Amino acid sequence: LLKMMEKCQMDGVRITPDKDAPEAFPLVSIDDDIDIPNFRLKMANLLVEDPPLDFEWIKGHHMTNRIFHIITDPDSSPNDISLSEEHFYDLLSFRGLLAFDILLQCLRSRHRVNYGVNKDRKKRRSVPFRG
Repeated sequence: LLKMMEKCQMDGVRITPDKDAPEAFPLVSIDDDIDIPNFRLKMANLLVEDPPLDFEWIKGHHMTNRIFHIITDPDSSPNDISLSEEHFYDLLSFRGLLAFDILLQCLRSRHRVNYGVNKDRKKRRSVPFRG
């Protein structure tokens, strides 16, 4: 997915290598105001046009347009497509990540930041703090 994210090149997606540890996984940041439908379409296009090794089967599949629709539209039904069990589960996994915005949720979360309620304030709001 990281290689696909690097190719995505759209406003709101930034990939920053760690200067102290270049071999480490880079920092991926997603803006809150990103165009979600456009992000889904770009990632799905990248999957179909230049798939990772595990998804090579998509490239020559006769139902590529249907697969594209399934992984980008949460309302489309994947049940009417005939795939092997392994490929079907691959499709469902990627559909979950893209169509239901799980990938965006994971990339937007702030790791190592705990949220709590400041009891001393009048309004109880969740505020980030390190515990």
